[in-house]
Amino acid sequence: MAVIAERKVYWVACSAALWDFRQTAGEYPDLLHLSDYAFCQSVGARIHREGHPGLLTQSVRRPAGENLAIFNPAVLSNPRDNCPLTYRLDGQQIVVEKQSGAAWMTLNVANFS
Repeated sequence: MAVIAERKVYWVACSAALWDFRQTAGEYPDLLHLSDYAFCQSVGARIHREGHPGLLTQSVRRPAGENLAIFNPAVLSNPRDNCPLTYRLDGQQIVVEKQSGAAWMTLNVANFS
């Protein structure tokens, strides 16, 4: 049985000063750990508890990518459809499609364990 998941991606405006952790991974490598999220979750929990709107960090699985973690949705506005994505589990890879049948990117399942 194939495993397939759908997701909608939106463009949004973010009006907030975010904690920027993109240059911090060298000093704190657990920020980019592939499978142990304990350190990241503790950092996020503290930032959220202290009332900060969110953070910016390098993507673990896409080194050229960046992730925003927003803890206060009020800082987001003007949502616009960007694209739908389909995720298909294909053996040891997750194939991500922007258009049906055309691989946009692949993710190695081993990076999630």
